[in-house]
Amino acid sequence: MKAMLGLEVFCYADQQMLRREKELMDRIVPGLGTATYGDDCKAEVWVAEIVGFDPKYKYRRSFLRPRMDFSKANSKLSRGVMKWYVLESGRTYEVSQRTSWKHLHRYFCFVDVDGNIVKISKEEVDAWLNLLGNTD
Repeated sequence: MKAMLGLEVFCYADQQMLRREKELMDRIVPGLGTATYGDDCKAEVWVAEIVGFDPKYKYRRSFLRPRMDFSKANSKLSRGVMKWYVLESGRTYEVSQRTSWKHLHRYFCFVDVDGNIVKISKEEVDAWLNLLGNTD
């Protein structure tokens, strides 16, 4: 079974402009863009499949590519831009979702047999990985 998960991207146009400026600065002087603007990817919304344990990051992840949807976006692209992800049953995912201008919510989930997205705890993810034999 598959399910679609839509995550809203806040201030999409501003993010793209800053990303381009950062990349340009990094081309001129490697590392200057990152030093100036920081790591803007931390504020992004994303979905990643959990594929095992990782000694450095806790989980090994495979980030899903979204399908962008601008159909409900406002004229400044500050609200309404959506990233759509296809989630499949039998897999576990971690989601980073913006809930307001200042807050991100991260959670784990899977797709049940009826195509519903079900949130689960970190402990359930660990138990599932241990059951599959995906240890450090």
